[in-house]
Amino acid sequence: MAAERITIEQIARACGVSLATVSLVLNNNPRISAKTRQRIWQKIHQLNYQPNWWARSLARKNSHLIATVLPPLENIFSDTFFANALEGIFSVLRPRHYELVLKIATNEVEPQIAEYRRLLSSRFISGLIFLGGEVSEYKFLKEIGRDFPVLLVGGYLPGNSVSSVSGDNRNGGYLATRYLLDLGHRRIAMIYGNQKVLSAAERYQGYLQALKEAGVKPDKNWLVDGYFREMEGFLAMKKLLMLPAAIRPSAVFAGNDMMALGALAAIKQAGLSVPKDISLVGMDNIYQTEICDPPLTTIHYPVYAFGAYAAQKLVDFLEGRTREFLPFHKTFGVKLIIRQSCRKIK
Repeated sequence: MAAERITIEQIARACGVSLATVSLVLNNNPRISAKTRQRIWQKIHQLNYQPNWWARSLARKNSHLIATVLPPLENIFSDTFFANALEGIFSVLRPRHYELVLKIATNEVEPQIAEYRRLLSSRFISGLIFLGGEVSEYKFLKEIGRDFPVLLVGGYLPGNSVSSVSGDNRNGGYLATRYLLDLGHRRIAMIYGNQKVLSAAERYQGYLQALKEAGVKPDKNWLVDGYFREMEGFLAMKKLLMLPAAIRPSAVFAGNDMMALGALAAIKQAGLSVPKDISLVGMDNIYQTEICDPPLTTIHYPVYAFGAYAAQKLVDFLEGRTREFLPFHKTFGVKLIIRQSCRKIK
């Protein structure tokens, strides 16, 4: 015979409190005192009460399922940028009993619009978080963002037509290049990311701004596309190393850490040393930059914070703490992390 399912009413009676009080505790509402919360949670564990989150979600028209869409990039599972963003999102969703549904975006825009409209309209999913991607992939966000809660993490749409959270990419490119200039470098190359991605374009603009302020005109040979991938960063660095000595760069700014790690491997393969022969700076501050040899100077890009902030905004709306989901853009600051991959030159 199946064991009787413990109900919320039984928990309330056992604790001598109202149903509303138990409900507030289950939803982590701060209005209930710590002493009362502790007493109720002890009784919940003692009686092995299992909340029926799915039934409660249907009653509130909140499925507690959030779709997170990853861009159709080859390196989404090797670049910890995406893992860090997902970790930040999940840090907020887990305690609130939400689940993530992972989707991979495609280049077929219209079918995606139809699919997400269907999922959101049916309330199978309650919200949508899109991680990065090319500008062309944002079209469907504009379409469904008019009617449903949608967030873009790691990018933004001009005009704030869709809510978004990102870092100050332009300043990141500027800080990295300015640091190399302050060390005396003037031949500074950039291995840049896909320019169809807004964050990549902004990092490139920051690089150009720093050079312009220093009166340095970049040689066209110093600019190589690394597509945000480690192998492409490796190949881009090999191209730079083949330049004539008169224009060969003494320093390189890679638009993300994956490309910087590829560049580091190419420099070592050529029998050269970082920073003795070439100084190198990356951007994102992924964990590999701390353990590579030498540890990489980079720009800290707080992706975990992006994900957590976006998820909290979405949950606040779904649970009624904010009445409207109005488009907004939140920009997080970035900072230079100095390690051992750069040196001062005369």
